Amino acid sequence: MTEESIRALARKFLKKNDLNSFPVDVKKAAEIVGAMVIFQKLPKISGVLLRGDHKDFPYIIGVNVEKSFYHRRFTIAHEIGHILLNHFKKFKILYDSDDFILNSSQLEREANIFASELLVPKDKLKSVLKLNPSMKGLCNFFQVSEQVMQYRLKEILIINSFVKFSQ
Repeated sequence: MTEESIRALARKFLKKNDLNSFPVDVKKAAEIVGAMVIFQKLPKISGVLLRGDHKDFPYIIGVNVEKSFYHRRFTIAHEIGHILLNHFKKFKILYDSDDFILNSSQLEREANIFASELLVPKDKLKSVLKLNPSMKGLCNFFQVSEQVMQYRLKEILIINSFVKFSQ
C-alpha cells in the first residue's frame, strides 16, 4: 500500500469508530478490531500480535510492560495497524523487535505509518500546533514520545531537522 492510502485507512478508522477525542483511546481501538491487550515482560521486543481463540477477541496484542507509557501506546496502535493492513494473514505471529534491523521490513514500516497517523492525525496536529507549539505540549496532548512527534512534524513539513521547538 502507499503511504497515503495507509494514512487514509487510519483516518477512516478514527472517523468510522468515533475516536475523535484526544489522546486516542488505543485500548478502545484495540477492542474495536477484536484485540485483547495484555501487558507483560517481553525481553527484547516491544510487542507481539497473536491469534486469539475467543470469538470476541480473535487477536491478542502483547505489550512489553517495561517500556514507557508512550511507547506502549505506540505499540498498541502499531499492532492495530498490522491487523487493519491485513499483515496478519501472512503470518501466525508478528512481533516488534527492539533491533532496528529486524524492525525495518516493509510490513513494520507500514504499521508504523498507520500508528503515527492513528495517534497524531495530520489535521488535528495542525490545529493543535496553532494553540500549543511546544514539543512538550504536543507530546502531552497526543500522549506520544518526542521521537514520534518529531517524526510527524517532519512528515508534514512543519519542521526540518534544523529547527528545534521550545521545551
